[in-house]
Amino acid sequence: MLKELKRLAAYARSSADLLTRLMLQHQVDSCLWESLFRTPLTNYDAVILLHRDKLPYPQRLLFPSELNQGTHVAKGNPTKIFTPFLSPRNLKASSENIKDRLLVNFDPLRCYIEDLQKEFSNTFNLWYDSLGGDAIGVTWGQRSSKKRERDDEDVAEEKEPAEVLKSAGETGKGLMRSIYLLKAPRLTT
Repeated sequence: MLKELKRLAAYARSSADLLTRLMLQHQVDSCLWESLFRTPLTNYDAVILLHRDKLPYPQRLLFPSELNQGTHVAKGNPTKIFTPFLSPRNLKASSENIKDRLLVNFDPLRCYIEDLQKEFSNTFNLWYDSLGGDAIGVTWGQRSSKKRERDDEDVAEEKEPAEVLKSAGETGKGLMRSIYLLKAPRLTT
């Protein structure tokens, strides 16, 4: 919890400084003002970009996320299984067919986050906007450089960061658009 509060305080401090500069310099450029409400994706160790049209509230997405740096680790195609809204074409179907397609209170982002937290809670932390973001920030957890003593049966090398992120992409298949590795985890002794 302390780590999250420190991160939030740093973002608030950074935004306050930018706001002060914009006001003192009488800036009217909308791109500069928009950056007050957007977390820079480069602040994370990895970023998972999501398909916008598969979000539960795509109309809430103010600033679509794009990233052209780091190592591109995975790419995913959107699923055709679910969509957050019924298209006009689907409204012409029978009432039973419409009922089958209607997904009330279905939030694929929440499901994806829960799956990632369950599977990778010891590996990384997730940062996301549940109200309309199309990106998930990843920060690595602590990794030890000392090998833990294990039984002969449990000898398994720790996965490389790119492999871990590919596994995270498989977990979100159909929702995940791209994954970028920006910084490898640091080893602690």
